[in-house]
Amino acid sequence: SFMRLAPLLFSFGEAEVPNAGGCRLGARPVNRLVEASRSFGVEIKYNSNDGYYYAKLGKGRGAEINFLKKTHTGTELALMLASRVEATSIVGNASSEPEIDDLLSFMIASGVSIKREKDKLLIRGKRNLKAVEKFIQAGVLFAPGKAANAGGVATSGLEMSQNSMRLTWPKQEVDSRLQEIMASIHETVVKAASDYGYPGNYMVGSNIAGFIKVAEAMLAQGVV
Repeated sequence: SFMRLAPLLFSFGEAEVPNAGGCRLGARPVNRLVEASRSFGVEIKYNSNDGYYYAKLGKGRGAEINFLKKTHTGTELALMLASRVEATSIVGNASSEPEIDDLLSFMIASGVSIKREKDKLLIRGKRNLKAVEKFIQAGVLFAPGKAANAGGVATSGLEMSQNSMRLTWPKQEVDSRLQEIMASIHETVVKAASDYGYPGNYMVGSNIAGFIKVAEAMLAQGVV
């Protein structure tokens, strides 16, 4: 859950994440993650009533962290928090698993300055990164939340339809309708991107398709 903290903070200025659970490997202590977050100026508090951590971005600052015990999750979180701060940060006793290497490569490609000295990372962040562009250049299909989460919105619509018609659809019926909706969204996004000169670009296609839908609704209502 804490892997969502940094992206949510930098996107919305605040975040709510549930306390980490566990698995066969054991519990997931988060004290190192909380302490690391606070080092970067994040204001974070735990609510024992609902089991959620509530965080605000704060002013943001560079930090010097030295993990007492190696933690790949802590290292990843520190990297993400440091990546958007225009200051030098140091992460000591950093983990070096393959996923850390992948994250480092991605961040460097996105414009973050990172230097590794054995188990120490020196990071100089940038306020505006080029992550989306790197996805697109690499041929990775990247869609904004309004398109990727359309299934969630569609589920609410299907629920309201059932309520208004006093029907109860079986699971298979709901799944079938959702698949049709998502396939239609995919086709609309791809067509919009192609029609406006950006073939294969989900980001542009989603934004254009969304704008057209809103514009057509406003015209139909006589707003413009």
